Amino acid sequence: IVNIDGSGDRLLRKGIGFQTPWPIAWSPDGKFILALGKMPNDTATDEETGHVLTVSVDDGSIRVIKELEPWQTECCGDISPDSKYILYPLPQEEGKRINDLYLLAADGSSEELIVNNPAHDTDPVWRPDGKGIVFRSDRMGTQDLWALDIDNGKVEGKPRILKYNL
Repeated sequence: IVNIDGSGDRLLRKGIGFQTPWPIAWSPDGKFILALGKMPNDTATDEETGHVLTVSVDDGSIRVIKELEPWQTECCGDISPDSKYILYPLPQEEGKRINDLYLLAADGSSEELIVNNPAHDTDPVWRPDGKGIVFRSDRMGTQDLWALDIDNGKVEGKPRILKYNL
């Protein structure tokens, strides 16, 4: 990490064990970085298991939040403004580019499928007030912007379209 003026750079985490964690989002409270990491399952097959993890900004320690299937890794997601929830897409099945959206407690204690549709739903981000999300979906045949209300980790209502044909 480095200060915005380019000073004070320091190595947060070397790419060992989990290889190099791929940063996705900085927690709003500044305590951790949400990342994806991979670790080989079996040296004979070189297959890797994906992990949703956090990297401590203080000491670079890694905490695995969730293990994923090797084909489930995505490179986007977001952390709620209160740093309690992790929002991310996962493919519905291997080899298909069709995602659903999940909400995972930042401590790993619970996970919920929040957008389940036979479309490609991706690029989820939290609203600044933490009361919902916006995401991109092709469910209408074009790339559109959708919204979903969420209160304290609970979905309220159904997704609604905000902007057609981005």
